[in-house]
Amino acid sequence: MVTSRTVLLMALAGLVAGCDVRLEPFDEPETDPTGDASHPSDGAVARADASGRADASGYPDAARADAGHSPDVAHAGADASASGSDAAAPRPDASSPVPPDAGSGPWCAYPFPEYTNGNGSVTFYELSEEVNCSFEVLDRGVGRDRVAHVATGNGQFFAAMNTADYDGSATCGACVEVTRDGTRKVVVTIVDQCPTPTNPKCTAGHLDLSQAAFAQIGELDEGYLGTGNGAPRGVISWRYVPCPTTGNIALRLKEYDNVYWNALLIEGHRHPVSDVEVRIAGSWRPTTRRVYNYWEIIEDLSPSSWPIPVRVTDVNGSQMGMTAQFNVASDQVGTEQFPACR
Repeated sequence: MVTSRTVLLMALAGLVAGCDVRLEPFDEPETDPTGDASHPSDGAVARADASGRADASGYPDAARADAGHSPDVAHAGADASASGSDAAAPRPDASSPVPPDAGSGPWCAYPFPEYTNGNGSVTFYELSEEVNCSFEVLDRGVGRDRVAHVATGNGQFFAAMNTADYDGSATCGACVEVTRDGTRKVVVTIVDQCPTPTNPKCTAGHLDLSQAAFAQIGELDEGYLGTGNGAPRGVISWRYVPCPTTGNIALRLKEYDNVYWNALLIEGHRHPVSDVEVRIAGSWRPTTRRVYNYWEIIEDLSPSSWPIPVRVTDVNGSQMGMTAQFNVASDQVGTEQFPACR
């Protein structure tokens, strides 16, 4: 006996049989492990000129000591850095070695030119005494170069930025992912400047890598990579990424025992720093960033000014507080780190 209920069930069965139901796979983003420490290769030194040496007043030079730049000149030809480059923009690419929690938060918004269309280039160099961003050099020598507060390659994956993209020290402490031929990658931290006047290869889009970093994407005897920017071999692209730091931000006083004048070096930050303010006499006051990456306190100081509250802002607009204590010669480590972005 065929009832109305039987007819309804038969109709539903026919409807389901005519449907094409499928489940789409979900692709997990891959994480590039190139931020891990590696053992650098021995090889010839491409460039070993001095950088950031202090002048008679105690201030590091604006560029390397033999470049002859004034510390009050931010950079020359910065406008050229935009030529042939892509503008920075939020992007969902998660292929960079970033902190474990970096999959959340706002999109990263780095306001600097990037060279993502094969229009970058790289060489390598050996450290000489100091770096233009004023970070401490922990070790020097072929295969041993290491800089403090560099989370990439256990302090050995770092780079000197060309004058235009150095932008008066604005990119100091930033992390950059360098890609060769679309596959070989390394993440480096910007700690130095490669001045164009004395290094013709250091035009906009060029990075002078540490030997350890260069060895991750090429052989040292290749020397110069980036056909899109004048080199004889290799296609080089690079972009800014969050630094894979696992610690908190830190500061260092330029003259730890000078109670009447000082400047602050901000270190170990996940994203580039865009602003530093100090609280003097109950009000937040701006500081001035120098080309050697110290933030100079313009206000007159006195013994009653200390300790000084400090407010640091990154390029994504995130802020955090610290306190500068008088008469501390070493790094003063804070209790926070800039939040992750993606």
